[in-house]
Amino acid sequence: EPFNSSQEFLEEEYIRDSRKAILNKALNKLKPEYRQVLWLLYFEDLQYKEISIIMNKSVHATQMLASRAKQALKNELITEGFTDETY
Repeated sequence: EPFNSSQEFLEEEYIRDSRKAILNKALNKLKPEYRQVLWLLYFEDLQYKEISIIMNKSVHATQMLASRAKQALKNELITEGFTDETY
């Protein structure tokens, strides 16, 4: 039994690492401003108003940029082999 749980743990780690690698590869293919807005939104957990100040854009322009960035990331992830079931 311990072998199975260890093996399952290693498999989960491998899947997690693979997903991170694919996400990083997809992010690196995006335009710099797309990467920046996604980073600030999801990794720094900032609000659109805060991001708009950092990026020197209106809140609306920041929201539109984030929307385009999310679509571009989704397209890259699909290109890399991610599907809706993979997320």
